Amino acid sequence: MARLPQPGSDNGTWGAILNDFLLASHDIDGSLKDIAQSNVTGLQADLATKATASDLADVATSLATKADLVTGIVPDAQLPSRLSQASIDASMITSGAIVVDDLVLSRPNGSTVNAGNVRGPQGITGLPGDLMPATAATGGGTITLIAGDLPSTKRYSLTANATVASLPTPAANRSGTISLVFIQATSSGPFTVTFPSLKWAGGAVAPAIPTAAASRLEVHLFWDGVEWVGKLGGTYF
Repeated sequence: MARLPQPGSDNGTWGAILNDFLLASHDIDGSLKDIAQSNVTGLQADLATKATASDLADVATSLATKADLVTGIVPDAQLPSRLSQASIDASMITSGAIVVDDLVLSRPNGSTVNAGNVRGPQGITGLPGDLMPATAATGGGTITLIAGDLPSTKRYSLTANATVASLPTPAANRSGTISLVFIQATSSGPFTVTFPSLKWAGGAVAPAIPTAAASRLEVHLFWDGVEWVGKLGGTYF
């Protein structure tokens, strides 16, 4: 049986051994010999035992479902679902992490997929840059602030005495300010504003709202990641 020469053991005969090996599939001029029909038939029979027409059909079907792997297009069904505003806010409250909602992604074929706007802790309602959400209310009584209010601005037109309840404890890995603006009543009152026990900048005591009609008290409650510090923004008459 023809074989390849063995290094170190076919000295003086390796040329003849190599020629015998090559002549098994080559003519004397170096061209490949024609394959005998019997060998072709045998190959066909051998392949038939390895894969049936049904097997090949299954392969074709499987490849059809993977066409996106070839084109680079991710089917919409495989894209992550959009986050709800509640889950976005909850994520920021607990971790301060950047999340996405309403970001438009471009596909290689030029089409787009709506996946979200990139947002950070500053704009949990989708406002750009350092803008913060602001709310306005009329009334008094107990004012309850939550970690989700950080950062924000809240404006209160007083119709009764107001008390800011004990402050929440946000996540330690974030900081920010809740700004409170109190507006004294114009035709009733005057009303007072009471704050919980906390440190005030400069060793000051908790500020009081002026008694003049429509006067204002502006206070900034700053969470530094460890504790709350109160800062007087100003009083206006």
